[in-house]
Amino acid sequence: MWRTANEGIANQVSHSIFVTNFPAGTSAKQLWDICEQYGKVVDSFIPDRVSKEGKKFAFVRFARVKNLEVLIGNLNTMWIGKFHLRFNVARFQRGEKFDGVRKGD
Repeated sequence: MWRTANEGIANQVSHSIFVTNFPAGTSAKQLWDICEQYGKVVDSFIPDRVSKEGKKFAFVRFARVKNLEVLIGNLNTMWIGKFHLRFNVARFQRGEKFDGVRKGD
């Protein structure tokens, strides 16, 4: 119960960011460290699967975000070697279940 309650609070005060176009072999810890310069990172995760385009992707969660658009703009200036990282707001936040109907449709 305690963990579920705290995760609910964390979901309300944090924002998940979708990350693409990073080099193979990049770890979640490396993404955490790179993103930390732009805000308070509370989670970073690289799934074992790939996108429809066959590329790896990741999620980085930030807490205490005052302006999400400014954060995304700042993050989109980052490079790892020759790779220009791409950041977008995650389509679905943690805890949401997609049942084929989007909210507002």
